[in-house]
Amino acid sequence: MAGAVPQQRGGSNATTIGMVVSIIVAVLLLGVLIWLITQQEQLKSNATSATAARDQKSRELDELKKGAALVIGGMTGNQNDTAQIARDRLEAVLATIRSEGKVADADQMTSSFGAVSVIEKLYQLYSSQLETSEKLTADFDKANEDLKGFLAANAEMQKKFGDDLAKLRAKVEELQSAKSDFEQLKSGETQALASQISAKQDALDALRRDQITMRRRLREALEKREALLGQQREALAMLRGPGAEAGQELAIARSGVGKVLRALPGDSLVHINLGRQDGVRLGMTFSVYNADERIPSDGRGKAHLEVVSVGRLTAECRVTTRPSPDNPILEGDQIGNIVMSRDKGKKQRFCIVGQFDIDFDGTPDIRGSEAIAALVRRYGGEVVDHVDAMTDYVVVGLEPPADLPPPATEEVLKEEPAEESAAPGDAESEDAEAADADEETTEDDAGAEGEEPAADEDTEATDEEADTSEEESGDDEGEEEEEPEDATLNATTPQSPVPAGPGIVKPPEIDPTTGPRTRRVVSERQRYEEAVNRAMLLSIPRLPQDRFFNFVGLESGREAMRALEQ
Repeated sequence: MAGAVPQQRGGSNATTIGMVVSIIVAVLLLGVLIWLITQQEQLKSNATSATAARDQKSRELDELKKGAALVIGGMTGNQNDTAQIARDRLEAVLATIRSEGKVADADQMTSSFGAVSVIEKLYQLYSSQLETSEKLTADFDKANEDLKGFLAANAEMQKKFGDDLAKLRAKVEELQSAKSDFEQLKSGETQALASQISAKQDALDALRRDQITMRRRLREALEKREALLGQQREALAMLRGPGAEAGQELAIARSGVGKVLRALPGDSLVHINLGRQDGVRLGMTFSVYNADERIPSDGRGKAHLEVVSVGRLTAECRVTTRPSPDNPILEGDQIGNIVMSRDKGKKQRFCIVGQFDIDFDGTPDIRGSEAIAALVRRYGGEVVDHVDAMTDYVVVGLEPPADLPPPATEEVLKEEPAEESAAPGDAESEDAEAADADEETTEDDAGAEGEEPAADEDTEATDEEADTSEEESGDDEGEEEEEPEDATLNATTPQSPVPAGPGIVKPPEIDPTTGPRTRRVVSERQRYEEAVNRAMLLSIPRLPQDRFFNFVGLESGREAMRALEQ
């Protein structure tokens, strides 16, 4: 029986010891018996209490054994298994659960957490899986219902499609039958039409060949005619001289002489397509204009350039007046300088009259006209004293004073300063109005001349006669030109200007009794009026000081002063 003390077996020594022990025990028991006898009542009470305690412990042990058996039976299903067997079986099951990895928090599936806790987790997992399964089952059932509805609708659509297809096939068969009938009906007509088309095509091909031959002959005849007309135009141009466009004021000045080859935004150096063979010189200046716009009538450009290096065909320029940021210098922009000749065989001719303020202090300078003349010569132009038909531009300054002092001694004349009879603004405003009128006339003439009709010999002869008649009428108008209205000048000079020919005013005779300063002033005033009048008659552009600087690429102020001082 489990828990019993095993019996020991020995020899005589053990028997002897057992007997001694028995005797000692017997003696002790005898003493105890004696004592018990004396204490019988107390022993009886104690014996009763001990018996009751033993019975209680025995009952508790039985209950404990029954509980353990129930726990073991609940774990393994067999109450006769020992606790170790039950624990081993539990560990084996939990190890299998952990090894398969199908449970969340598998590290908690150990006996240390308790079988109840493990069972609760497994139950929770089972419940969640069961709910998921039920939900999936419900979704599956719903999908089946939807599928049944779709199948029914599909069956209905297939039935409808079958009916429509049958109707369509019947219609196609009907159309096919009609087509066959039509083809049989039109087969003969088509063959007849094809034969007619073939015949017409042959005739058309022959006509096209004849047309191509005629066009080639006509083109050759036209080329010969155009060549002949070109030769006649060149001959007439040589006889006529400059055309109507070249005779308009500022027509040549408002056309650029070159273009910008290369320019980088923000760079101070610009390359142009003009070089030494075009007459470009070091220090020469140019105005820059937009490529897609016409040069303005006042000649003001968006920037100014100064030549710092000259090659045979190109030149390198420095930007002296920078443009605005929203309108930079770009490749292809026009550049202009009216002093630069458009024809290598002819220099630009300038007549410079009037008084000029070259230091921009508000007072005319004595050597102002000489400084401007030197600038024109330095840029390659030619300066003339009088205006004639070969003059290209007239640079007009302030009008010389008209109210001269009466004849007196040289000392009085030297003490009296020269008076200005005209303000700069008046002369500039008159020239601006004249330039605007010339600009309108030039644009109208240019628009009329933009259409060049085909002309033959008779037409060109008629144009030549018309030009001759216009020149004669212009001469008549020049003869009827009124004399300058200047009472002071007429009172001062002994003789008024007398017309000496078509458009030419004879200079008056000067009183030899007047002093040298008076004679010089009268001569400058008369020369000024003569130049202005002849420029108006000959349609020669008149440029005030500021406009002249704009057209030669100089900014009025320090830039112009520096260029004039060189």
